[in-house]
Amino acid sequence: MSNIASKNFDAASRDLEQVAVLFGSQDASSEIIAAENALFISRNDKLGAAQRHARWAITAALLAQLTLLGSVIYVSERQTLRRRRAESRARLAVERSRIIVQTLREPIAVLDPQLNVLMTNQAFAEFYGRSVDEHDAVELGKLGNGAWEKPELHQRLLDVGSRGREIWDYELEQRSSDGIERVVLDEFRERGLGL
Repeated sequence: MSNIASKNFDAASRDLEQVAVLFGSQDASSEIIAAENALFISRNDKLGAAQRHARWAITAALLAQLTLLGSVIYVSERQTLRRRRAESRARLAVERSRIIVQTLREPIAVLDPQLNVLMTNQAFAEFYGRSVDEHDAVELGKLGNGAWEKPELHQRLLDVGSRGREIWDYELEQRSSDGIERVVLDEFRERGLGL
């Protein structure tokens, strides 16, 4: 019994054979041992089959994961390529727009919501005295010898920037950089200012 409790089955099998010889039950114990050996072989075969199935399942799962990973990489690369092409087309469109804006004879400026001039065309630079080559943001009120300092005009411009409003054909008198007083019609949109 102590061999069985300690799971030493080979010693337990020998003990059973000795008991069978002593008590004359050798045939019965041989049958029991043969039956147990047959069960052991059957269970061992089932375990081997289960291990083979497990290896196949692991291999199939690994192949599926690699296929999925490859698909994700492929789709990601395609999206990256599309994004790069779209960015390239957008840069080209922006550059074309800048060229068009620079060639217009109508003064145009792009402002941020705090009324800083971010970009102007040549006509704006000539009329209000700002060089097109300047890339630093400048407060609109500092341009054009005070042409933009009127409180009502300043408030309207802030409304356009903060509330997304538009103003069309707003008439006012402004002095150009060469000192000539002119009547201008302004248009204000959320993303830019056209005169």
